[in-house]
Amino acid sequence: MQANAHLRIFPFGITVGGLTILFIVFLLVLISIRRLLPSVILVFSFLLFALYLTGLVETAIQLFSSSSNVNSNCQNYVLGSPVYGQTLNTLAWLEQQGICQSWYAAFSFWIIGAVFLNWVKLRAGPSRKCFGAHKDVLTTRSTYFRAMFASPFFETGTGIVDMPEDDPEVVHAYVHFLYHGTIKFQQNGGSENIDDWTIPLKMWLFGDKHQDTEFADSVMDAIIYQSHDLDQDGNRWFPVQQATKLVYQNTASPNNPLRRLLVAQHVRHGRIGWYQDCSLSDVDPTFLLDLTMAFFEQRVTGTAYDSDDLHNTCTYHLQRVNRGGFHICTPNSTRLNRDDIYDDLYT
Repeated sequence: MQANAHLRIFPFGITVGGLTILFIVFLLVLISIRRLLPSVILVFSFLLFALYLTGLVETAIQLFSSSSNVNSNCQNYVLGSPVYGQTLNTLAWLEQQGICQSWYAAFSFWIIGAVFLNWVKLRAGPSRKCFGAHKDVLTTRSTYFRAMFASPFFETGTGIVDMPEDDPEVVHAYVHFLYHGTIKFQQNGGSENIDDWTIPLKMWLFGDKHQDTEFADSVMDAIIYQSHDLDQDGNRWFPVQQATKLVYQNTASPNNPLRRLLVAQHVRHGRIGWYQDCSLSDVDPTFLLDLTMAFFEQRVTGTAYDSDDLHNTCTYHLQRVNRGGFHICTPNSTRLNRDDIYDDLYT
């Protein structure tokens, strides 16, 4: 029985391994042409996960199921009874040891494959819209998700992460960034209306909240680039009024980079018309205090407030390397391809 199982499980493992290699090559091709979609990964990963799980169960049965299982035989007759010397018995023992190690290697192979293909569902917003993502991808990128999955309170059996307070479009954009490495939100149509800035600002807040600094910094670069784009009349548009309220109500630190950016843009580019028709309820009082202090600082020091120039985006990055007393970072310009930024979110 064990001999027949040996013949069955190892060719099956070789076949699944070959399919995995083909799947990885297929993903690399999709990445190179920028056509990698989470739905494609989800379908093929699920199929491979089923194959890996089948191999894991079958190998576990053969290794540990009965008193005369492969593991017991290996421990009793091979690994527990080593043979030395230049004899035929030593050669036979080495061959048996190789067979035992092949079983253990196959068992490890199935476990690693099953864990790598382990998916979780991110269920976002009141509509509970679901998005699939690899668990190991999330834990590698985000310390928030790493701590969540390590917590004893997380129900690992369900594989579902409820995110009722997060916008589904923002979660969709985050999953896109995980697998494409680019930022996507619709192009500003030329308005300071809150609707034109909600998704970009919420994307940065999402990255800050879930402690994915690379995502947050890439979104920051995209926001600054967005505010530098000109409309058909040559005008630039900025997040004002309730957009500032959205940011201030969802951040706490006075040194928050997004807060500093909004204040800097108001100091450098502000116009009377931005707040001419709004009421006090449309603006956060802390923002007004920060803006007043910024004007006072500029008046007293005689120097311009923080810049929002394209070459100065690192000033607003969460992740900056301290080298010799200087903070050094590189703008994520490779993530700011115009086609990637302004693609429709659902294409």
